[in-house]
Amino acid sequence: MRRKLTTLVGVVVLIGGLFGGAGAPAQAAAGATEQTVAAANLWTCRLPSTSPPFYFEEVCTTITSAPASGVRVLDRSTGRNVTLYNGNSVFLGAWFVDNAGLCGVNGDPYVWRIWWMDGSGGQHHAYIGDWYLSTGSASYWASYPHPRGGTLNDRYGGNWHGYCNQ
Repeated sequence: MRRKLTTLVGVVVLIGGLFGGAGAPAQAAAGATEQTVAAANLWTCRLPSTSPPFYFEEVCTTITSAPASGVRVLDRSTGRNVTLYNGNSVFLGAWFVDNAGLCGVNGDPYVWRIWWMDGSGGQHHAYIGDWYLSTGSASYWASYPHPRGGTLNDRYGGNWHGYCNQ
């Protein structure tokens, strides 16, 4: 069952419950099979916090290349598998390179740690292949400015080992 995400004043809010680093610039600019820059959909958004200033400015994007049945990921906050659908908005965290092809999709070796909020304000996070996100090419998102300084390329987390949904 699909649930609806809505954005209020730059904060992604989930309606109806669960919706089912420095370094490596050469890796980020490498030419894997990636979405085009024209398809990129990145924006500044706010992740609520419990301490002043009561939010963190982050970069958000949407799920865009999931099959009609969605893409299953392991919610690392709850330990449960959830399904993300095209149109769901997520916050981008660190990115990783998956040379083993366990989490990357269709030759795109990049993996993102993503965050989202549930209807009661709970934060959830998972890992997902870049292929499913509207980030555009690595050369585009790597240079995208992060609202708290630097670029998305600076959020490099290292090499990925394992599956996204386990």
